[in-house]
Parts: sequence; C-alpha cells; structure tokens
Amino acid sequence: MKRRLLKRTLGLGLLLAMSVVTIYAADNYKGYWGYSLPPRRGNNYTTQHEKQYNDNYINNKVVSLKNTSTVTFWAADSDKDQISNDYDQKAGSTAKIKFTEKGFNKAGKEVMLGMENASWYWREYAFADGKVDFR
Repeated sequence: MKRRLLKRTLGLGLLLAMSVVTIYAADNYKGYWGYSLPPRRGNNYTTQHEKQYNDNYINNKVVSLKNTSTVTFWAADSDKDQISNDYDQKAGSTAKIKFTEKGFNKAGKEVMLGMENASWYWREYAFADGKVDFR
C-alpha cells in the first residue's frame, strides 16, 4: 500500500516537473499580433529583444495571416540591418532563421524580427500574427 502510494506520488511529481519544463520552454516565445504590413511589399519589425543563449538562430512560428498568403521574415540587428537570409512563411509554418552575420550568436545581443508583405497589392495592408523565440 505504501509502495503504491509512493509510486503514484513520484509519478505525479515527475509529470508535474515535465509540465513546468514545457511551460517554461513555451514562455521563451514573444508574440506579435496584428502586425501591419504596408502594401507593395512594405516592412515592419518587432521590438528588439536581448538574446538569452549563444544560439546562431531564432525560431519564428506564424499563427495567422490576413490579406496575403505569404510573408517574408528575416532577423535584424538593433539598426534594422538584415543579419539573416529571407524566409518565406505561410500561416501555420515554423522557420529556424539562421544568422548570416558574425557576432549575433552571443547572449546579450539585441535582435529583432523583420517582416515584409509578399503581395504587391496597391492599397491593401496585410497583417501577421505569430510568435518568435529570440533564443
């Protein structure tokens, strides 16, 4: 009886610990909602974020898009200079955006996510919702 109770307690404790790790990992993502992308391939940027790890990339998950089927994303430095290649993404997609410039794989560096409306509509703005892990 005691042994059974001990096993259940340990099992529940392990399950709880795994849940906390999962929640913590999900908390690394910073959301962007309703980001406006001007017509004729207009750009927008998230606010800059300090990198927490020495990784050479950021992860971007696109939740939804409005008035466009594709948005082009890239990593940028604090001056909005591009530091990665372009990544075309659709709603529901995830991209590992790798840095092409040296020095941004260090914790403490400031980076942001740039995005561009892939459509050439003359008047319609596009909108992007998603979340990015600045690592």
